[in-house]
Amino acid sequence: MRGKAIDTEFVAAFVQDCLKLNKTTPSEICEEALQRINEIENQIRLRNKLTDVLSHFNFKKKVSEIKNAPIDLSQIDKNISNDIFSIIQNNEFTSSSVMSVFNKFNDDYKKDVIFTFKQLLEANLLSRNQDGIITAGDAASNFVNGKV
Repeated sequence: MRGKAIDTEFVAAFVQDCLKLNKTTPSEICEEALQRINEIENQIRLRNKLTDVLSHFNFKKKVSEIKNAPIDLSQIDKNISNDIFSIIQNNEFTSSSVMSVFNKFNDDYKKDVIFTFKQLLEANLLSRNQDGIITAGDAASNFVNGKV
């Protein structure tokens, strides 16, 4: 699950869409999901090529950036977050030194740690200074204490 909750409403709606297309088995539903993912990736590639066209003609209007949706804090794994916060608390750690602490764990847990670590950085619950030192962000204590 990679450290985040599944959007069950989306899954239910997607399954309903698949049923309307007579795709009823888990295998058929997963194949439909893979096909749609490929379509989206192709659209992103096409978008990038179209920006090349604009550049070629020195078109001056700025193309809007693709923005990620803000992190939903409720979907960040609290247990792994607490593990990460306890490691960096009152210590100077870089990203790699934090990850080295988790090397003794199984691969699935390490993947979840990496995913959660990235989420914490993106949500500014962790911050990295110019020397690469990881520290708790301003809202970290509120997040850990369940106030966010």
